[in-house]
Amino acid sequence: MSPIDAENPNAERAFAFVLEGRKRQLGLCDDLEVLADHLGQGLDHHLAAKCQRYLARDLMIHQRDEEAVYSLLQVEQSSLSVTRLIKLAVGEHERHREYALEVKEFLGDMSEGRRHDNPEALGYLLRATFENIRQHLEWEEATLFQDARHVILTSPHHDLAQQLAMNRQGHLFPRQIIE
Repeated sequence: MSPIDAENPNAERAFAFVLEGRKRQLGLCDDLEVLADHLGQGLDHHLAAKCQRYLARDLMIHQRDEEAVYSLLQVEQSSLSVTRLIKLAVGEHERHREYALEVKEFLGDMSEGRRHDNPEALGYLLRATFENIRQHLEWEEATLFQDARHVILTSPHHDLAQQLAMNRQGHLFPRQIIE
C-alpha cells in the first residue's frame, strides 16, 4: 500500500470499484459484439438476457459512478478545459443510455420470439453501441481518468465511497467499500 493509500483507504477501494465498473462496461461491449457477430445464426437468449439486465440497471449506475469521479475532479482541478471535458463525457453517457433503451427493447423482442423485419438494423445498432462505448471509455482514460486516482486519493475531504453508495439507492453495494 502506498502512503497515499494508507491516508485514504476508503477512497482507494471506492476508486477500484469505479474501475471495475469500467471493466464491466467493456465486458458488455464484448457481449454485444458476440451477439452482433452471430445474429444470422439465431439469438443467444442467455447472452441477450445478460445484456438486457446490464443495460437496464448497471450501465447507468456505472456511468453515475464515473460522474461522481468527474465531480471530484471538477472541484480539485477547476478549469475551463476540465469543465468542457466533463460536459462532453456526461453528454456521451446520455447518448449511451438512449442506445441502451433501444438495444434492450430489440433484444427483448427477439428473446420473446418477436422477429424484426430488418435484423441488419439490430446488428448495426449493436455495433454502433459497443463501438461508441469502447471509444468513449478510451477517451475518458486519456483525458479525465489519467489524473483521477491521484486527485481522489489526495483529497480526503471528498468521499467517493459515499457517492457510490448513493448511486445505488438500495442496490447491492459491497460493505467493504463504505466501512
